[in-house]
Amino acid sequence: MKIEISEDSKLAKIQLNDTYSAEELEELISGLGELRSDMSPSVPMQSPLATKSPFATIAVEEDPTFDIHPLPNQPGGLRLLMRSSALGWTAYDISPRNASALATWLRDNCVGVSTLEEADIKAPPQ
Repeated sequence: MKIEISEDSKLAKIQLNDTYSAEELEELISGLGELRSDMSPSVPMQSPLATKSPFATIAVEEDPTFDIHPLPNQPGGLRLLMRSSALGWTAYDISPRNASALATWLRDNCVGVSTLEEADIKAPPQ
């Protein structure tokens, strides 16, 4: 694989001349994601659903597998790992403030969440 990035970081030229196993392809996709994070313009901070952008590409994974762990250096924060059948596992470090906002949204909008809280039942991650 050969990659060239323009001086202004707006274009990338990628040449693929190999065959790849599933694991190698996953590494390649991850590397391309890192490359994209260094390019201009950056990915918008607002959700394409919030801005109703007609040109946004959104990968949707139906009912993904996930795993949740506390952040060691941020009490109240969490590391959310989400599995995509196309992209593999992605980890999101969520600040205590955003974790609280997420918890509030889930409690207020998901059927059964408040019932679990009332019964003091711990729902295991999927």
